[in-house]
Amino acid sequence: MVDLSELKVTGVRAVEVRDVPFSTGLIPPWNPSDLITTRDYLVVRVETSAGIAGIAMDGDYTPALPASADTVNKVVAPYLVGQRVMDMEAHTAFLHSIRSQGRLFFIAIALWDALGKVVGLPLYRMWGGREKRVLVYASTVQHGRSPEARAEDCLRYVEQGYRAVKLRLSAETVAEDIALVAACRDAVGDRLDIMVDANQAGKGPGSQAPGVHWDLARAQETARLLGELDVAYLEEPLPYVLEEDGVRLREASPIPIAGGEGKQGARPFWELLHKGVYDIIQPDPITGGTPTDMLKIRAMAEAAGTPVVYHHGKSGVGFMIGLQLAAAFGQSPWLEYMDDGEFWQPAGFQVGFEHIITLDDEGYVVCPDAPGLGVPWDKDWLNQIGLGANR
Repeated sequence: MVDLSELKVTGVRAVEVRDVPFSTGLIPPWNPSDLITTRDYLVVRVETSAGIAGIAMDGDYTPALPASADTVNKVVAPYLVGQRVMDMEAHTAFLHSIRSQGRLFFIAIALWDALGKVVGLPLYRMWGGREKRVLVYASTVQHGRSPEARAEDCLRYVEQGYRAVKLRLSAETVAEDIALVAACRDAVGDRLDIMVDANQAGKGPGSQAPGVHWDLARAQETARLLGELDVAYLEEPLPYVLEEDGVRLREASPIPIAGGEGKQGARPFWELLHKGVYDIIQPDPITGGTPTDMLKIRAMAEAAGTPVVYHHGKSGVGFMIGLQLAAAFGQSPWLEYMDDGEFWQPAGFQVGFEHIITLDDEGYVVCPDAPGLGVPWDKDWLNQIGLGANR
């Protein structure tokens, strides 16, 4: 039996994996002038004194790595090596303290992965969970998809077993946005829950960010019309800086308002819950903090009676840690699953895994019983990038 109080980090290695194909040509709704086909990833392996390692990764659109391998190897490794793995609160504080040097929260996932493997339990069981199935929704991304084409996509999702889909609203006019949703609702009837994402969080007054910009009036009109189409929720319809407008929108909207994917740490989510900006909060367990942060955020949301739907879009590890967190509490109504056909392919997004994590016939993903993060890593791939056990 390993004495967890004495389990220590003995090594940290990080590598950059460049130009991984994941799309035939994604036009993102937050930047319609862009065309993306590949992603870059930062992968880390954390060794422990038990001879058991944890692995995690983060990624972004080429060439926008969240941080450099050099930062991990020269800044994070000297801090972690020799530290006790169980000191998660201290590790979280450290990773927040170096936020200016990159997005490095994912390294804490590797620590939790190693800890779960040492204990012999998946993370959701370590955190007290029992229910292991989580309902997922197909998260579409492609800008400019016609209503007819997107309606066909939704019919395909029904055939694949999905019970929910998220559409992106990025057209120039409200009428065009509503036409997209209406076509999908007409095609699938009540066989799919439909949620929509406006991707407006970072577009404050004076912002030069590409794409359409919403104000309160547009958000209110859109919410009213989406209510007539029985939409499950409207995600991030206003910039974060317009909190008062956000509260006004939520109070008057016939459908729930969701958001928060860009917030980092526990305090900003406490403020969102306290002010009543959203009906549903969406922390991202890769970009928004460590698993320790996520556990705190989930507890606050439960106390406030606010549902949590974890956001993710950075790597397959982001999906897996969200799955473990959702299963731990058993009360997340959905979990985001990136799948937009040729425009966002799960095989490219879940790079490094031995096999793709898929949904079952009822639209659920089953949380693995394998210990730690539960990821079946491709050993050949790990060896190829230099993070195999014998490297």
